[in-house]
Amino acid sequence: MKIEAKYKIIKILLLLIYIVAVSFCLFYNFKGNNAFNIPSTIWGIPSDKVIHFFLFLPAPVLAFAAFHNKNIPKSFLIVFVSTLTVAAIFEYAQRYTGYRTSDMIDFVANAAGIGAGTILSVILYHIWH
Repeated sequence: MKIEAKYKIIKILLLLIYIVAVSFCLFYNFKGNNAFNIPSTIWGIPSDKVIHFFLFLPAPVLAFAAFHNKNIPKSFLIVFVSTLTVAAIFEYAQRYTGYRTSDMIDFVANAAGIGAGTILSVILYHIWH
């Protein structure tokens, strides 16, 4: 197996591990769990919105690393749209848990993280290539 193929498999596995971790964070019932002593605001922004931003920031970076092709602009667009779609599905699905809610402002924070992650992907691509 070529070294490039091994790296591709590793990148896909990292993306899958990330998706599982995000799914856990979005669907686990944290109510009544005092293990996390998180302040109500971070930098004057509700802490859950900051968490949503940083939770989705790596998504485009990992997705682009795993699936980009020779048409780089198209790859960035596909990664942006697909990660945004997954974030929308995750946010919508939370309403069916019985202990989580679907919040449009959470989705805006997710989208901001995805946008920042996409910009970071572009920067990293130009640094490494």
